Amino acid sequence: METQAERKPAIAADAPHPGTGGRPSALDTLRSASVLDPDLLERAVLERNPSFAAARAAFRESSARADRTGALMNPMVEGMVAPRALGEDGIEAPGYIVDFSMGLPLFGAGNLERDVVRAEARAMGEDLRATQLDLRREARRLYYGFF
Repeated sequence: METQAERKPAIAADAPHPGTGGRPSALDTLRSASVLDPDLLERAVLERNPSFAAARAAFRESSARADRTGALMNPMVEGMVAPRALGEDGIEAPGYIVDFSMGLPLFGAGNLERDVVRAEARAMGEDLRATQLDLRREARRLYYGFF
């Protein structure tokens, strides 16, 4: 007796797609499946939904920003040259100035800023989870409404 895997024809939809980490796209797998699976439907909805992709990108960006925030500021180098003063014996100044500077957070301002940005990143993560749950709930509702 044939199993379901043996009956399933080999098609190009089962090939891995670039954005799915080496596994076939959930939508292509869903199209080639003989039975509509609610878990596969949820995965396809999450892969294809632009609002979920935007929420995921916003969460990644806010997490990366939280890692950078609170660190020491970028050092600045400034240089000024007085061309007519270079090589002039009558002027005591060397004819150029080089200045190095860097802002330092005072009285724990860096820690406070870091805490605020981390809280914003956590909020973005909760928004991502809420979006995911809403999409899963809607996919399940439509699936059970269809059957």
